[in-house]
Amino acid sequence: MDTILKKLEEALNKPYKRYENIDQILNELKLLVPSYFNEISMNDEYKYKIKDIDKLLHKLPAEYICDTSFEFRDLRKVNNNVLLSKNRNNFKIEDYLDYVVYYARKKLINGRDLRKNFSKYDLSDRCLDSSEFVKEGSELCDLECYIIRIDPGFEEDANLLNNGGFHYFNIIKHQNRYYLVDVSYSQFFIARYCNFSRMGIPLIFPPTAGAYMVLDKFRLNIATIINKFGWIELNDDILKAYLDGFALSYRNALYYENKDLIYETPYSAKDYKNFLINEDSQVRHEGTRVLGYQREPIKNPYRSFKQ
Repeated sequence: MDTILKKLEEALNKPYKRYENIDQILNELKLLVPSYFNEISMNDEYKYKIKDIDKLLHKLPAEYICDTSFEFRDLRKVNNNVLLSKNRNNFKIEDYLDYVVYYARKKLINGRDLRKNFSKYDLSDRCLDSSEFVKEGSELCDLECYIIRIDPGFEEDANLLNNGGFHYFNIIKHQNRYYLVDVSYSQFFIARYCNFSRMGIPLIFPPTAGAYMVLDKFRLNIATIINKFGWIELNDDILKAYLDGFALSYRNALYYENKDLIYETPYSAKDYKNFLINEDSQVRHEGTRVLGYQREPIKNPYRSFKQ
């Protein structure tokens, strides 16, 4: 493990083929994992060392695996309307949604210039703040807005990622149409969190939702729109695709031990709606062993999880 740590430190300081080198190092780590397993759990030495490895991985720069550039519009007229008028019919709903996103983005960077600063801003762990700012902006526009929480495996009590891994987004309703708003979505496309060499390593976060969204053209298109504009009009296909990314990200390598490597889910939009209102969950269908932190070695440490 000490050798792995040393190699990782060296890879962090050498940008040339950095991620290829990290892949190789993590694959070496998988070969060592069984020697730290006591037939019940990973031993204490492993638990201490893996925390150090995880900290090193978090030091990687915020590079993105797809286009997460943001769209900026001149919203001064909408802004003046929101501040000065109670007539909310002056603009289209799309204009108000853009304003809500603009409002939330400005709040996230403390009012600084969006064009100069927002593209450089790492939104990791800012989802609750983002969703609260979206709700504030929606209230200014007299829009009906809800904050929605996604728990790992869609079940809070399962605690699959040790009190972490949850995400907040918003749904806005206007004239019987629904809009998904996710201002912090780009955090799931940061390369250091999307590396598939993470799969198969006990007590390391599996790849985040973005890793799975870019594997499918339809999902990638949805992700691009959300990252660019901050919102997308919601229908059942879009809801399924968006939440598929999270459901896939909650699975660890144990899920695929006796299965083909197909990154899809059997869940429908109706299923996900039941998940979100706690009437059902991914955990109830798949179990805790194969979701969240992997807590034991995989049978085949040589298996690749890339597609």
